[in-house]
Amino acid sequence: MALEFNSKPIPGTTLGIMAGSPEVQFRRLQFWETAGEAEIIGKPGGRFVQVEHILHNRCGKYSDLMKRLDTLDALIGRNGTLEFASGSGNALVREKFANCTFERYEKVPTGGQSVAMPLKDLSGTLYDENSYPDGGWFITLQLSFRQLLV
Repeated sequence: MALEFNSKPIPGTTLGIMAGSPEVQFRRLQFWETAGEAEIIGKPGGRFVQVEHILHNRCGKYSDLMKRLDTLDALIGRNGTLEFASGSGNALVREKFANCTFERYEKVPTGGQSVAMPLKDLSGTLYDENSYPDGGWFITLQLSFRQLLV
């Protein structure tokens, strides 16, 4: 599964993308000494896009994984296109979210962890882009983007 932001690959395995509907822009008003409320409704606004992602790809040393996190840190606050592709042929899935701002990432505990910490893939359950067992360090992240609908 390939995940890219601004044409730069985010190495690892994407577990899922959650993109909500555009938000409604509105203001509710209520004035003293009056009954009821009023609403002013605008056009639909932006939406949040959440990506659950295992960051890995030949991080043989713990420091290699930390460098990949530093690379993600450099993308925070940038705006661009988020792209995801998985599968092939008739099963190819492509999603493209233009005009997204990368807001942040959160470390997510992996099964059995009470606190999110990097782990070493000793059992070879993760695979690199060439379908070979990875065997390196990894961490699960929740990537948060805001898609501006203009």
